[in-house]
Amino acid sequence: MNIILSDRAKREMLYAKPNYFYQTVEKFAQQYNTGFIIRGNDLYENVSWEKTPHPTKEEIDSEVARLNADWAAKEYQRKRQLEYPPMEEYIDAVVKNDTAAINSYIASCQAIKAKYPKP
Repeated sequence: MNIILSDRAKREMLYAKPNYFYQTVEKFAQQYNTGFIIRGNDLYENVSWEKTPHPTKEEIDSEVARLNADWAAKEYQRKRQLEYPPMEEYIDAVVKNDTAAINSYIASCQAIKAKYPKP
């Protein structure tokens, strides 16, 4: 089954920042072999751990900060992905042995890379 997403849906998926707090709490809960309940918003103080030992606030905050920084550093990748031409255009050009279309596709990709360079 093929799922076709609109450009808006793709954009929303790419720019929807994950909830790193919940992911991190879940990860550390597995490492510490404990369960948890989060009551309220995403604050360490709102986490009830089932048993000790459990992760410290510093462990959680440090990992969330690392994940947030990694997400922010990859913004150029998300922007590029939205603007790259469809891969089908390249494959079609290769199958047809259309050198002009292949070169055009490559030029488009290079222009997008120049527009959104790696930091």
